Amino acid sequence: RALQLSPHNSEATSKLGIVRATLGDLDSGIELTRQALRINPLDAESHYWLSYALGSIGQLDAAEQTVRKAIDLQPTAEHNYVQLVVIDVLRDNHSAAIATASKMGSTDWADVAVAYARQNAGDPVAAWDAHNKALHQRCEWLTGQNFAALKYSGPGTDLTLGLADGHAWKGGGGVARKSNGEEAPAL
Repeated sequence: RALQLSPHNSEATSKLGIVRATLGDLDSGIELTRQALRINPLDAESHYWLSYALGSIGQLDAAEQTVRKAIDLQPTAEHNYVQLVVIDVLRDNHSAAIATASKMGSTDWADVAVAYARQNAGDPVAAWDAHNKALHQRCEWLTGQNFAALKYSGPGTDLTLGLADGHAWKGGGGVARKSNGEEAPAL
């Protein structure tokens, strides 16, 4: 009914596309979402949903290109990065999926993405290696920044913790002291 009243309403067109795709009519859903993007090419959510639909029919290159446009338009929307993780898993590129998920920071979406990528990894050892590599790179970057302090603030919180001169950030797997074997603490 909304489209009858306002045929150039990109939001209504996109929502109808999402509903149709969800109900199994992917072709109609994809076409309606593309139509919505012709009306409003800056609609990040429509780019995300189009990527989701394209990925579900195996058009992974188009899905990636579309979700990257969503990321350009809305770089803080973490569900877009989760979609990149899903695309990499569908391509059997689990190390790329874990690397993308690891870059998301510490949020619920990042935890979901990392768990999904690891769970679907064909080679769990390689997946852990990629994860540890990403952690080591993050630690090297943090150490290189030579922060003087960490500041935590929020409702009811205003805390500054000074850091020691020459401090080093550590994380990820390493060599166990007693066995000389590899370890990957699950902290």
